[in-house]
This record gives sequence, structure tokens and C-alpha cells, in this order.
Amino acid sequence: MSHELRTPLNGIWVTPRYCWAKTGGNERQSTMVNVIQQSGEYLLSLINDILDFAKIEAGKQELSLSDVLLPRFLRSLASIITIKAERKALVFSCDIAADVPAGIRADETRLRQVLLNLLSNAVKYSERGQISLKVTVLEPGRLRFEVQDTGIGIDTGQLDTIFQAFAQAGDRLHRVGGTGLGLPISRELVKLMGSDIQVISRVGEGSTFWFDLDAPVVEVRGDILADEQHIAGYHGLRRRVLVVDDVNENRALLIEILGRLGFETCEAANGRACLDSVEAQTPDLILLDMVMPEMDGLETAHRLRRLPVSEDADHRCFGQRFRQRCCRSHERRGQRLSVQTYRYKKTDGATRRAVTTRLDLRAARNRDTTATPAQRSTG
Repeated sequence: MSHELRTPLNGIWVTPRYCWAKTGGNERQSTMVNVIQQSGEYLLSLINDILDFAKIEAGKQELSLSDVLLPRFLRSLASIITIKAERKALVFSCDIAADVPAGIRADETRLRQVLLNLLSNAVKYSERGQISLKVTVLEPGRLRFEVQDTGIGIDTGQLDTIFQAFAQAGDRLHRVGGTGLGLPISRELVKLMGSDIQVISRVGEGSTFWFDLDAPVVEVRGDILADEQHIAGYHGLRRRVLVVDDVNENRALLIEILGRLGFETCEAANGRACLDSVEAQTPDLILLDMVMPEMDGLETAHRLRRLPVSEDADHRCFGQRFRQRCCRSHERRGQRLSVQTYRYKKTDGATRRAVTTRLDLRAARNRDTTATPAQRSTG
């Protein structure tokens, strides 16, 4: 269901942006592309809320822990909320206590989802004053995240209602768009983390939401310290990428992105077509969709490993954001079949970074082509 909903949305959302960037349209076209992008983002958020709620109701939601560089994580949140707050002439502050560790072990995606929901609500229901995010240490390995606003506040009798699905507190004049799922989902996610969201509020004065999180301190490693970069190309010999996906729109988007980076590209609609064309195309990198008819990405990778021509090629599986046990079993199976890595199917900067920064071929082929200039800027 997730795949079927998000796949067409990717095409609707991303294609106009790349078309405009390529043709350099006028101001009116830029405005229309922004409308499409904002509408796509809103629709995606609704879809994500509904899918998350369905997984929680079915008891299928799980956490995926990783090392999180907390200062960078909080700066990213602050940059998003600052823009939203400035649109309403609100002041946003992010107060991080001096003893907050640099690295913690947590589910970065779900922690971001919860905090963004709380902060976005604070902006949504405030017409004046300020919004603040505070992070403090309760004891070693335990943090408190607190969001405070000077908004309309919530009546005491409605404090339980706000955590009910499809419900919004307040009178009709102050109710705004949304599914009414943000807070219920956030509370369930925080419960999965072993805590709960608490709230105090006074009508006309504002609200404070907080939760305490067990977050083991981890050593900050070099790979999570690296600055995120915008990739515009690459140096060196021209590389060829074979894109294998049964959805035409997905192939077209990836080929457009890769072509703009300077890669040669070729495509195949399924695993069998990939096997038929790989010897003639001799790709340096093969991007395989996980779920395809006839032959899936893992089986295709397994058969590619049996071909002498594929020994130097890099096989990477792309798929939607799976987090269930079945995904981990796929990854274990993929490791046995020598799949190089997994990447979530996202048509944004992550795709460019995944391809250009991890094209670590063991034996690069020599092609008589000119180098593609690379322009990198910190993003």
C-alpha cells in the first residue's frame, strides 16, 4: 500500500521541479511549480499520517535506532521551524543545555517526526509571541525535549481530546487544516520509545508539551560529522548507471537526475531485461528496485553475481522506506547475495549523494571520455 500510494506521488511532485530547473522558466512558471511542490508535500504528509496510524493500529510500527548527531539534528529542525515562524511574525528559539551530549542513540526519523509535529502545531496555533524548543539533561542518558508556545492555549477539559484520532481541540474559528492524527501518532511513537507526551496549557496564554527520552550517549564518529553537501556533478571518467525498475515514471525520474549529474544512463523494466542487457551495456553501477514482477531486485543481484561481466559492477537496491521485520530479512538475504547497499527510493538530494559519494567501484573501467565538472556547495 505504501509503495502504491507514494510511487505516483513522486512523479506528480518531482517532475515539474526538474522540468523547470532544466528549462529555466519564468517567474510565473516558478510560482506554479512551487504550488505543485507545496501541494505534493502536504498530500505526502497526509498519506504518511494515515499509513503511520494504520501501522500503529495494527501493532506493526517499529523503531530503527541509529547514532544521531544531536546538534546537527536540532539545527535542521530549527531551520524548518524558523521559516514557518517568520511567516507569522513569530520568534523561534532553540535552547540546548550545555551538558547535552553531541551524539545519542535514537530513531532519528521518528524523533524528528514527533518534534516537527509539536513545533508545527505550536506555530499553527500561535498568532503572536514566540515558540521555543528546549533540550535538557535529566540524568546521564536521559533527555527532556520541551516545546512551548504563546498560542491560544487548550481548555483543561480538552487536554485528553487532542490525543484522540481525527480530533482537534478549540472552537471552530481556531481549527485549521489537517487530519487530526499528528498528536495521536506522536504520542504512540513516544510510547514506543518508552515515554509519553505530557502537556500543560492555559487558554489565552499558551501550551507546553514535553517528553523524556532514554537516549544512550554515543561517541561522535567521523561519518555522522560530515557536512551535508549539494551534489551537482563529479570528477573523473564518465560512469554508466543501469536503472532497473518496473515503473516507467521512476526510471524516467532517476535517469533525469543522473543525466544532470553527468552520468551515462541505460534502463531496464525488470530483472530479466536487466540480465539480458547488462553484458552489452557494461554498467559501473546498477540500481535495482526491490519489488518487481517476474524477478525481484535481490534475485536479479544474485544472478548478476554469477556473470563474469558483473564482477566490477556495484549493485545497490532501492526501495520504499520499509521498517518491518520483512525488510530486515530482505537485507540479510541481500547481504548473503552480496548486494552492496540499500537506499530508500527518494527523488531528492539523497539520491544524488547516494550515487555520487558511494560509487566505490573496485575496478573502474577506463573510458575515453572527458571529465564531468563537479560543483559542490555546502547545503
